Amino acid sequence: MTGTSIHILEYDPCWKTSLNEFKDVFWPVVADYSIGFEHVGSTAVEGLEAKPIIDIDIVVSSMDALLKVIGRLVPLGHVH
Repeated sequence: MTGTSIHILEYDPCWKTSLNEFKDVFWPVVADYSIGFEHVGSTAVEGLEAKPIIDIDIVVSSMDALLKVIGRLVPLGHVH
């Protein structure tokens, strides 16, 4: 691919702090329809170099719950 670059950074402990900040915002909005909030991807692995993008999985138990969670995240800027 020409013109595409990927920036990989050394592990940053701030990634965990960022996750907690996201959780503070998102979890109260979706907690009643969710069963988990997980930090996934390379930034979740302590010591691993990674693209500086915090990947989060909000775990739900059904398609109905998923649709409700998506609906609640849209006003917060989430694009599904």
